[in-house]
Amino acid sequence: MTSQREKHVRITPRLSETLEQEMLKACRKIAETHGLEVEQGGKRLKSRGDAFEMALRVKVPVAEGQDEDLDKELFELLCSRYGLKKENYDQIFSDGEEHFRITGLDTRRPKYPITAARISDGRSFKFSPEQVRVLLQSTTKVP
Repeated sequence: MTSQREKHVRITPRLSETLEQEMLKACRKIAETHGLEVEQGGKRLKSRGDAFEMALRVKVPVAEGQDEDLDKELFELLCSRYGLKKENYDQIFSDGEEHFRITGLDTRRPKYPITAARISDGRSFKFSPEQVRVLLQSTTKVP
């Protein structure tokens, strides 16, 4: 690191991505010293380019598979309310560009209750039940 720091006038998408990765790395290192885990929760660049917001989730690690089992049980219990089947949990679908795995359901998000992780990096995304039903159908039709 040089003694003179580059002065930025705007926070560009490229700069925000760099900052986000460096801050996430630092936060994970700190969390590990306390026996915790950090997950990336998303980022939003302000339109003026003078700031960005990022969310992190700090959590207590759980035994392998324990957290997933609770998510799966909740999904299996409530999936029929959203026109989905128990078998849809952990199923992979594509939006045409990216592939996602269904990882859960959050009833506190009425418009976008389905949670899916992007296969390439594990980042979580929210989907509407309609989106997921359509994407599941179109994914299964692909040879």
